[in-house]
Amino acid sequence: MAKGHRSVREMIERASERVRRSHKGAISERGSTALVLPSVFLSTGALVLDRLCTGGNPGGIPIGPGQGRVIHLFGEYSTGKSLILDHMCKAAQDAGGIALVSETEGSRDPHFAEAIGLNLDELEIQRPETLEEAVDLGLTFHDDIRGQAGGAEIPFIWGMDSLDTSETLRTSDKGLTESGAWHYGGGKSEALAAGLRKMVQRSARFPTSIVLLNQTRDVVQTGPAHFGPKKRTPGGNPPHFYASLEIGLTPSPLGMVR
Repeated sequence: MAKGHRSVREMIERASERVRRSHKGAISERGSTALVLPSVFLSTGALVLDRLCTGGNPGGIPIGPGQGRVIHLFGEYSTGKSLILDHMCKAAQDAGGIALVSETEGSRDPHFAEAIGLNLDELEIQRPETLEEAVDLGLTFHDDIRGQAGGAEIPFIWGMDSLDTSETLRTSDKGLTESGAWHYGGGKSEALAAGLRKMVQRSARFPTSIVLLNQTRDVVQTGPAHFGPKKRTPGGNPPHFYASLEIGLTPSPLGMVR
């Protein structure tokens, strides 16, 4: 390199500094510091499942130290999805973090939470009427926590329970007939994609992990032969696209979850 010329690293650092000065709040840094493997995990309450998520123990779902992930937890009814979310919330509390649950089913009760020691006084429950409201309420709560002193580094888990029963504003306001929900899915996929775009911005900047709970549905056979998967998950492709980790639960013939 000619005398007086800066090295590549010095040039990158200077340009990066200028970006940070010109754009407040912008994240512009070297890959060696920006891309860090997760080292903080929340247990699912099952050692085997924890190991499957990370390839070793202690395991579970990643939540830091610098950024979290989006997890898609789906399965048939009564396979323990809500209980697993409660265990994750308990693990977040044990790590000094905060847990938020947005739920539309209205089926949660304190029984399992108290059985595993989940502190309900430090668990925020939101019951939105629509999927869009669930995103807005959750983002408002999350951003306020992050804006408080010391709030930027605290582990935060946000569980959405359940995508299957979440109604979109389109069907809520207009009704099923006028909105065409029967034919077009009530715009759930579009609303979820728009919401997840905002949600992943938070999980990429903070130790925030978002857990999407979803139920599987049978794919109706329309011809003499049926190819492809026999099950589907409501909400279209967005949960699969945005999730870094997907966990599928099915009941076994012995009546156990596998």
